[in-house]
Amino acid sequence: MTAKAESWRTSRRKRIEVALIASTGYRLIAMLGATLRWKIEGFEHFEAIRSAGHQPIMAFWHGRILPATYYFRDRGIVVITSENFDGEWIARIIERFGYGTSRGSSSRGGPRAREEPRWARARQASCAEAEARAADSPEAGEAVREAGEARGQAGRRRARAPRQAPPPVMRVDLVTLFPELFDAFLTTSFVGKACRDGILEVRRRSPREFGLGKHRSVDDTPYGGGSGMVMRVDVLVACFESLDADAPGGARARRVLLTPQGVPFDQRAAVRLAKEPAIMLVCGRYEGFDERVRAHVDEEISLGDFVMTGGEVAAMAIVEATARLLPGVLGNADSLTFESHGDEGLLEYPQYTRPAEFRGQGVPDVLKNGNHAEIESYRRREAEQRTAARRPDIAARAKGQR
Repeated sequence: MTAKAESWRTSRRKRIEVALIASTGYRLIAMLGATLRWKIEGFEHFEAIRSAGHQPIMAFWHGRILPATYYFRDRGIVVITSENFDGEWIARIIERFGYGTSRGSSSRGGPRAREEPRWARARQASCAEAEARAADSPEAGEAVREAGEARGQAGRRRARAPRQAPPPVMRVDLVTLFPELFDAFLTTSFVGKACRDGILEVRRRSPREFGLGKHRSVDDTPYGGGSGMVMRVDVLVACFESLDADAPGGARARRVLLTPQGVPFDQRAAVRLAKEPAIMLVCGRYEGFDERVRAHVDEEISLGDFVMTGGEVAAMAIVEATARLLPGVLGNADSLTFESHGDEGLLEYPQYTRPAEFRGQGVPDVLKNGNHAEIESYRRREAEQRTAARRPDIAARAKGQR
C-alpha cells in the first residue's frame, strides 16, 4: 500500500466520509438502476467466452460505470479499484452489488491485485462464476483492454490470465422486490461459506426492473374488485425470462412459486431441490400473484399453513435447507444422517454437553460410559420414542419405510 493510500486511513474525517459516500452511492445507483431499460447487443460473445471455459475481461470508462455497475451485478465479477480514498468508497459500493474487489492499478499494485481479489463482504453468493477487470483510471483501462486484444498478442501492459474457478454445484435465482433483505443472510454461517467456497451461486433480480410506467409499477387492482393489489403476470414473466437469458451456461432454473397454496415444504423437498443444478425462487408481495403466473412455473411450495407479507423469509428457509445438503458445505457429513428428518426419518435423539450437572439435572450415564454400542442403541431408542410422542405422522411414515 502506498504512503498516499495510507494517509487517508489515518484521518477520522476521511474514514467517516468513505462510509457516508459508500452508503449514499449504493442507494443512488440502486434507485437509478431500477429506472433503466436495457437493450442488449452482442451479449452472445460474452456468453461464448464463458461457455468455452474462459473468464472474460471487461473495461469500462467512467461515463459507463454507473449503468454497468447495476447491470452486471451479482455475476461473479471482480473489479480492480485504486488503493486511494476514491478507490475505497468505490470498492465498498460495488461490493454491496455482489462484486469482488482487488486493490491496485496498472501502475500501483496491479499484479498483486490480479492475484489477490478481495471478495465482497456483501452478496458474496454471486462471486464464483467469472472474473473481470473494470478500470477506474485511464492507465488501468489501457492495461485491461490490451490484455484482451488479438487473442493473446503482446501489448504494452499485459494482464496475466486469471485463474478459473470451478462451476458451482448449485445456482439459486431469487425473484424479489427486496433483494437487499438477503445481504446478511448470504454472507453468514453455512450459506455464506457455501457462497465463498463457490459451491453455491445466488443471483437476485427485482421485478421492479421490468415494471411499467414512470413508477415502474409491478402490481394492479384485481379484476372483479376486492382488497389489495395483485402482482402482474407480464412483469414477473419478463423477470423470469431475463434470468434464464443470462444464466451461466444457458442452464434454465426450475421455477418455484412461493405461495401459501403450495405443497408444504419438508426435508424430502429440500433433498429433491438440492439435486437440481439451478432453482428459481419467486417471492410474492401484496395480495398475491395473477393466476396466470402459475402457468410459467414448475411447482408451488408453501412454508406452512400461515401467511406472511412476502416470500423472502420462505426463500431463505429453502436456500438454507438445500445449501447445507450440498457436498462440502457441512464439515461433518454424518450430521445429515443423524439429525431430525435426516436419512433415518426420525426426530433427533436428545443431546447433552457440559456441564455434567445443571440445577439438579444430569446427563444420562450411558452417554458417559464410553460404550459406543450402548450409546448408539440408547440414541436410536430415544429417537423413536420422541418421534412417536411428538410426531406420530412421521413415526408411522418411518415405520412404513423400514
